[in-house]
Amino acid sequence: MKNENSNYNPKSFSGKKALSWYTIVGIPIVGIIMDFLMNPNPVDFSSAGYYINVGISILITAVYWLTSMFIVVKLWQKYPWHLEPLKHILLEVPLLLVASAIIESLAYLGASHSGLETHTESPGMQIAVLVLLVFFLTTLSEAVFFYYQWKENFDKSAVLEKENMEARYESLKNQVNPHFLFNSLNTLLSQLDEKSESSKYVHNLSDFLRYSLHNDEMGIKTLKEEIDIVNNYCFLQKSRFGDNLKLKIEIPKESHKLALPKLSLQMLVENAIKHNIISDEKPLHIMIYMNGDYIVVENNLQKRFEEKSTKQGLANIRKRYKFLSVKEIHIQEKNNIFTVELPLLKINNK
Repeated sequence: MKNENSNYNPKSFSGKKALSWYTIVGIPIVGIIMDFLMNPNPVDFSSAGYYINVGISILITAVYWLTSMFIVVKLWQKYPWHLEPLKHILLEVPLLLVASAIIESLAYLGASHSGLETHTESPGMQIAVLVLLVFFLTTLSEAVFFYYQWKENFDKSAVLEKENMEARYESLKNQVNPHFLFNSLNTLLSQLDEKSESSKYVHNLSDFLRYSLHNDEMGIKTLKEEIDIVNNYCFLQKSRFGDNLKLKIEIPKESHKLALPKLSLQMLVENAIKHNIISDEKPLHIMIYMNGDYIVVENNLQKRFEEKSTKQGLANIRKRYKFLSVKEIHIQEKNNIFTVELPLLKINNK
């Protein structure tokens, strides 16, 4: 099972910040070089005109530089290289050419109206140098983004690997207890009437515990598996609350192959049961349905005042999504209705 979603988040991407340091240093250096390349006259360091031309060259270079960087940043946010490289490059080239033509036209008009000297003896050379400048600046910005994208992914992979090792260690420590529990439940099942409610309860409990305790490296399950375990969990809870706990699931079958972090749906249902009053006068209604690329868990609010929420469950889900998707979970409390929207993941089965 392979996750196709990226953990790239343009809002927190540090490569964008890194562009500032070489921008400040690079603009004056490149501006001086550009003036040297495009000025056919001998360099006269004693001439005030030389320093005026250098200043103008640095200013124009800054405009080209910042425009190129702006285009690169926006394209990384909209079409990251590692997700949609073709769209990225097909948009980048014409945008750069159009922006360059506009900047050069404005620079020429500004120079003409101000009466400043322009180096027009070799316009072909000038255009070639400007085109090379734009694509050099773009390549430089792209390289910085690639580096910091790799660095962020490497850091996240290291953290994820550490957490995975810790989880495996905890799973190894607790391995004896589940085996003992399942053997005990199987023994209990053999002593009950197969068609009795007690037998159904023990069977559902066994299935729920087996699903919960099974160690999955990716921690991702299909939507169908998650729905099944929620139904299983609510069957167990109905033995306590009866018809005062009402669960309604409306998910089209074609969406069953999409995925979620393991037990994320069950955790939201468990939170709803834990933090709300459930009685004959106040039944709890839980609905699970689709909203675009999100799955929604909704319940009516009738809070238990003695239950103080630590919000660890939601924090845990947020933390897992940070490594699985660029999309964030949405939480809303409005008109006595509490909703949580979880982004659905696309997976490939191998």
